[in-house]
Amino acid sequence: MPSSEANVNLLSTVTQVQALANKIGNGREALTDDATFTSLTDKLLQLTECLPSLDMTVLEHRAVEPMVQSSAVTLWNKAVTSQSKGVLSPRQRAMLRHISCQLIFVATGRISKPEVYKKQAMVALKSGRAWMAFAQEKWEEASKYSNAAKDMLLRLPKEAAYLSMLYYNFGVECYGRNLFERAVTWLRESYELGKDHNAVSPRDQARTMRLLASSYLEWDSQKYTELASNAISLANHEYSHASGLYLKLKILLCACGLAADEQHLQTALLECLHHADLSLDLGLGAVELCAKHKRYSLAVLGSKEMQERFSDALGIQRIRTFSVELLIQSGQTEDAETMLKQCITGDQGACTALDDSTRKCFNVIIWDQAAKLFEAQQFADASRWYNYSLELIRTDGQTEKNKPLIVAKLQRNLCSCYISLKDLNKAKSAVDLAHEGDPQCAYTCYLQFKLALLQENTAQGELITNSKDIAVMALEDLVRLSSNTQQVLIALRCLVRLRLAAEDDAGTQTGKIYSYVKEAYDRLSTPGGAGMQNEITWFIKVSWNMGLQSDKDCKSLMQFFSCCCQLCALCPRDTKALLRQKSCMLLCAAASLQISDETCDRDVKKKQLEETLQLVQKCHQICKEIKTADVGKDNTAVLLLLYEFEAQAQLREDAAAMTTLLDRALSHPQADGKLFDTIAGVAVKYGRSVGHREVATRALKAAVRKYLGTPSPDVPRIR
Repeated sequence: MPSSEANVNLLSTVTQVQALANKIGNGREALTDDATFTSLTDKLLQLTECLPSLDMTVLEHRAVEPMVQSSAVTLWNKAVTSQSKGVLSPRQRAMLRHISCQLIFVATGRISKPEVYKKQAMVALKSGRAWMAFAQEKWEEASKYSNAAKDMLLRLPKEAAYLSMLYYNFGVECYGRNLFERAVTWLRESYELGKDHNAVSPRDQARTMRLLASSYLEWDSQKYTELASNAISLANHEYSHASGLYLKLKILLCACGLAADEQHLQTALLECLHHADLSLDLGLGAVELCAKHKRYSLAVLGSKEMQERFSDALGIQRIRTFSVELLIQSGQTEDAETMLKQCITGDQGACTALDDSTRKCFNVIIWDQAAKLFEAQQFADASRWYNYSLELIRTDGQTEKNKPLIVAKLQRNLCSCYISLKDLNKAKSAVDLAHEGDPQCAYTCYLQFKLALLQENTAQGELITNSKDIAVMALEDLVRLSSNTQQVLIALRCLVRLRLAAEDDAGTQTGKIYSYVKEAYDRLSTPGGAGMQNEITWFIKVSWNMGLQSDKDCKSLMQFFSCCCQLCALCPRDTKALLRQKSCMLLCAAASLQISDETCDRDVKKKQLEETLQLVQKCHQICKEIKTADVGKDNTAVLLLLYEFEAQAQLREDAAAMTTLLDRALSHPQADGKLFDTIAGVAVKYGRSVGHREVATRALKAAVRKYLGTPSPDVPRIR
């Protein structure tokens, strides 16, 4: 009876499995959403795991075997066809292969035939790979099926090559996903399978070991250097290849660094460069690798070997551009210039017919080197390198649309070099040529203006009086468009001078000057403005002086002193800078109070008073940082207390804050009668409650005590 019940349950379970498989394989409702699909596959997987391995000697098992096989085929075909149509996701396809594989093992688990073993190995490996392609978290599933396939090799030794290839592909996938630890596992398995069964060619085995060595290096080049070295030694022993010799050089450089023996490294480099299958890219990569590890003498030797090895036009041009850059990096600039001139003029067999790509590479190298020399204030050297680029463009027989613009930019750069060298004649010639090639460029106008200022003739006066508007427009365009911080700051300084010399409306000029100073702060506060202390100091002086001149315009005064404070914050935080910041903040607080008194709008007044309180607090913070022995003569704290009191008196309905401030004033060592006299007046002026009057009374009493305590009390005033 129990056996009969088991047979009934087996048939019922297989029937349910077949129904679900057909529903997934032939119907479309399973694909409406992921939740429906997951529900169906979870139920199907649960039923499959309840099935025993079928015994073909049992009648009931033989009866359901076709149903199990049919269900497995249906699910497998669904996974295959949906991949080309993009109907199912990778996870869904992996799940279908997984269940199909389970069903195949249920149907054939007890059959001992080679063709059955081969089928089981195939579906197990493909199921494992499906999980690998889906997501990293299915590593266990992939490993399980792969191990199952490997166990079958005892019965199917001829399939070792196929399995080794699949393991290698798994390793490639993991390497591509930066899963280097897992890549190492798969690649080691691939190599061992090929070695044990002699089923894989030495060339393929070497390929596997090269990727294994790379995986070790990417995983942890310091920790696994020895393992990487062993792997590449095996690879080169199995089958010599240029990429294997490249990896050998890379491992030596990574393992020993600067401590590596020069002769040993040279042998490895030349072994790689002399290999029959060496490609141009791989050879350049080996030379670049030496340069990256500061082995410049080896890199230069390698570049010479490459020039002898690859003598065709395209190869020699690439090598020479690389060699010029390498010589610059190694500090051999004279040799770099010699090779560069040979390439431009065609001396000593250099190829004159440079292609467009090579010319662009040379120009990038030249401009980069010239810019570095200019920044290092080596202006003569910078101008010489810019002239190399000019010569390179002149020898180009082609006519490009943007060629005049490139030449104009070169001439502007040369003009800047000549101005720095104080060679104004060459500078004027260069800027005139730049104007011919690009007359609309704002920077060209800026250079013309700058040059006119430097020349000791009537040009300066004519430019300021007759061309001021044009100069201002050009300079403002330069500020707006240029990303070069140094150029922009020079332009802003010129604009400030022009505005100061103008006879137009003073208010308009003040507003413009403030916008220039603010723009200067914005540029100087970026990483590109780091280290420009002279520029910061210049704009601090402008802000300070403009603030002092704006004593009748509280808004402008506040703007300039606020900007001056921000600029001071960019200076080294010493006592001098902090004192300047404190003075700026104190004046800003006073101006803010004055602005609030002059406005009738209640919301604007409230906002301005709140800003006053913020300025007072910031000034307090700066005062705490200042360490000076002469604090007794500094009345900043008293003024801040008075400003805060007046702002609080206007903002608060109750007198609690004013009472607290009065208590602070009473305990302050520098508080005098005048302070309490003023506090009383403010409390009466803005008082709206009994508390305000009480504060005023206390302040007046304190004032009387202070006046009486002085050596010569002002008795009439007290009365």
